[in-house]
Amino acid sequence: MRERILIVEDNQELQEMFQVRLKMEGFNLSFANNGQECLEALKQTLPDLILLDLFMPVMDGYQVLETLNAHPEWDEIPVIVFSIEGDFGQIERAVNLGAVEFLPKGKIELDKVVNKIKVVLEEEKLPLAQDIILELLIERGIIQRSEFKKKFREKRTEVLLKRLRERRF
Repeated sequence: MRERILIVEDNQELQEMFQVRLKMEGFNLSFANNGQECLEALKQTLPDLILLDLFMPVMDGYQVLETLNAHPEWDEIPVIVFSIEGDFGQIERAVNLGAVEFLPKGKIELDKVVNKIKVVLEEEKLPLAQDIILELLIERGIIQRSEFKKKFREKRTEVLLKRLRERRF
């Protein structure tokens, strides 16, 4: 099955660039022009990944991330955010809200976008092994599911922020 990607971007030129390149890679794409349209799209079909602009009209990317976190069916969807490069505070806020990657919008290189999407989607396949280990730890009374997920997210956020600080994105 082809991976489904929801692209949330108000710039039509960027939407078209993403569409041409990502369709060549075989991804199944859908689009939303703002955060509100994104949430409506999620009610219809769950994507495997969301590409999310942080600054849009109607509802911005931060509000989308907050809403995803509050919705149990949506909080596991990996989100790659993109924005104007330079403000680390914006990146840090997005990562703390659950974004798993960041792309600088000022110089989007489509090959890098494709690579990051593939890496994130591959990482999302790891939860099967994670779930098996988690079930064993729960069975033995070593950890609780909610505690594990919280610690996992905290560590993921810590690692991503460290990498972004070192400018390895």
